[in-house]
Amino acid sequence: ADSEVVSADAIPAGVSVFAGVNVAAVTEFALMVLSYKLEEKSNILEYRQKLID
Repeated sequence: ADSEVVSADAIPAGVSVFAGVNVAAVTEFALMVLSYKLEEKSNILEYRQKLID
């Protein structure tokens, strides 16, 4: 019975660590996508500027 209590206590800590890692990974991915989109936009704007010139 004691070992069951220990494992039950260990689960929330493990889950919160996993959730924290997951949030960090998702945030990093979102930033990557965002910076890619911004870079794509600036490239399109530069291209348009070349067409105008």
